[in-house]
Amino acid sequence: MEEDCEKVKKYIKKYGIPEYVNKTKFENKKLEEVLMSYHWHCSLIDSNSFKAINKWPVEFSGDTVRFKLYYGEYDPDYVENYGKLMDEHIRRYPDKIVLDFSHHMGGNIKPHIMILESILGATTLLAFAPTEASMEDKSWLNLRNSKITQGTFMTAKLKYSGQIIVRISPNTIGGGEVLAAIFCGREKIKFRGEGDFRANGY
Repeated sequence: MEEDCEKVKKYIKKYGIPEYVNKTKFENKKLEEVLMSYHWHCSLIDSNSFKAINKWPVEFSGDTVRFKLYYGEYDPDYVENYGKLMDEHIRRYPDKIVLDFSHHMGGNIKPHIMILESILGATTLLAFAPTEASMEDKSWLNLRNSKITQGTFMTAKLKYSGQIIVRISPNTIGGGEVLAAIFCGREKIKFRGEGDFRANGY
């Protein structure tokens, strides 16, 4: 079993979970054990719910936008459609919005970053570095014209000028943590939730 887990983990790392789910025949229990060994929080997801997870990864309710795990590949149509809904949302709520990542357990975050572009605008997202990055460090990820590039620090300003409440919880994991971290240290941002967003090491 341990040898099988290692083979599957290598496959997932190379091709991704969606490819594994779509192309591999598996038993439900075995899949759960494999994913638990790869990411502990995947034990919360059984094989029957994979397709359901991707159905409503973004929900709009009042001034709140809820983001959940998105495990699919980058879909331009999905991004365009939800991007339009986000444009409409910020026009409707110009003074304050709530971004809820409290049940975002990871997955592919690029689609969600692009959907958030209406709020983010051309800005620096964050940096992945072993120590605190300086503005001259070239490890910063910048968003401009729907493209993410790596380079020096660009700006911390956002396109949206209203207040943003960011909701987090112990279920804000992996990619959810990255999305929440994008909003750290900026003006008019307030975090709400249990503890901080370092639920899984980010």
